[in-house]
Amino acid sequence: MIEDTVNFEKHYHLDRLVNGRARVNINNAQQWFKDAVEAFGPECAPRPRSGPCFPLEVFTRAIVAISCGRDGRSEFPDTFFLDHDRLRALKAEVGDVVMFEVCMEMYIALARQFGYQGHVSLAVGQQLRVALSAIMGEAVGHGPQQWVRNSEALSLEILRQASRLAGISSNYSFDRMADANQNLRILFMHRSAYHAARLEASLLPQILSNVDRHNASSPVDLFTNLVSISPSVPPLPTLSRSGITDTFAFAHLHPETAKLTDLANRITHITLLHWRVWGPIAYVQDDESRAHSASIPETQARPPPGNAEQEASVPPRMRTGEPLEPEQEPHVQHHSLQ
Repeated sequence: MIEDTVNFEKHYHLDRLVNGRARVNINNAQQWFKDAVEAFGPECAPRPRSGPCFPLEVFTRAIVAISCGRDGRSEFPDTFFLDHDRLRALKAEVGDVVMFEVCMEMYIALARQFGYQGHVSLAVGQQLRVALSAIMGEAVGHGPQQWVRNSEALSLEILRQASRLAGISSNYSFDRMADANQNLRILFMHRSAYHAARLEASLLPQILSNVDRHNASSPVDLFTNLVSISPSVPPLPTLSRSGITDTFAFAHLHPETAKLTDLANRITHITLLHWRVWGPIAYVQDDESRAHSASIPETQARPPPGNAEQEASVPPRMRTGEPLEPEQEPHVQHHSLQ
């Protein structure tokens, strides 16, 4: 079933497009990719724009940018409707990583303010992560707004741990706690974009490398190599290191840590499977394919044509060599079958 995912979904979506029952707007998807080429093409490695690797790299960079919320990018085209839930979960997890880095920034700033000038080790950062995760509880994975709602408890814990690191009393006035809460909320508002950009800079090389490595892999190999079978991602390990002072380095000087590797693998999995299904249908087409696609109805249904007419209506680049299914609308599982 996994091995036939791409072939089945390609036939399924083409059948719906030809018969005017598609849930996607192909013109909008083509415009989205055209905009992505303009935005991310200059960032791609030097390679011919007409080559097979350039469009996939553009597509990958666009997916990562949206996942990390770069420049306010937040929306995927209609072609991602089967990936919507997984992408929403991924974006929420990315948001959690970003908001933790904001908390880490405040933690180190407070420790310095209290007179601590030593290193902030990975073990210390992991201790703070565990404490903040416990405070967040089930709110973890539901977006950055949940961190803002819990800012009072989070700021108090950051204040407590920073005081302990600096070796000073953890007795605070109400005004001191209120200031800490206000400062954390301000940081959430004004520093999230900075940390999201740093996270993207850390994830993107891993994902591009994954895409190059697994581009020719079968769907089963993609599933085996990129899909975690564990129900949850383990916490970042405590690595042996002398110490780190960069507030962002705790999570991102170690690109192979479990959380970041898991995010990179899952984004790679979605990217490659989606590209194989929709790339030749919605994003990269020659002139003949575009002329045929323009004639496909997008919003209104029409009587289903016969098999010969169906085959003639499908652009040559889109044909897979197998007959399209007749009037069947089976339930389609998600690409990754996760």
